[in-house]
Amino acid sequence: MKRNKSDAGASDVRVGMIADRPYAFTLRAVGDGYEITFPELPGCVTHIDALDDLEKHVKSTIINWMGWLEDEGYEVPEPRDNVKYSGRILLRCPTSLHRALVEMAGLEGTSLNQLLVQSASQSLGLIQGKRIIVDAIRELKSSALDVIASLYRTSIQEEIYNTTQEAQAEYLIEPPCAQMIGQQE
Repeated sequence: MKRNKSDAGASDVRVGMIADRPYAFTLRAVGDGYEITFPELPGCVTHIDALDDLEKHVKSTIINWMGWLEDEGYEVPEPRDNVKYSGRILLRCPTSLHRALVEMAGLEGTSLNQLLVQSASQSLGLIQGKRIIVDAIRELKSSALDVIASLYRTSIQEEIYNTTQEAQAEYLIEPPCAQMIGQQE
């Protein structure tokens, strides 16, 4: 949410205090380093080479990103740990879906609430599992492409070496300038 520009440009102390809040981050191996994303801070992404720098790098990235948000006049989102959840959800759906869900809950011998909680939990698990699988496939693709590129480079280097050796052998046996000298006589 955008704030008034007059409120923008918060002090470094304020940004530092905000950055000390417990923001979650995800760490993913990418190539020779790691990618760090912050789910609660959309667009805040960084890369590091070694895990030794993790804590320092996470904090400086959050401070820089929040400073930019403040300068642009946007509010800094609260960490999810500070958000209170009641456990209640008001869900609006078509009457046909409502009826089908009530009928399914009856067939399952459970309440509509329990059916919805179970269905939502299963869906969330599938989504999270899909993300893990997609990340693993991307990593495998990346690794496979690296291996293919390495093999391709090696085969090209061998081809160049062999061609060079063959060419040198031809010239050592009978250099082209010797042929030209012989023709002039």
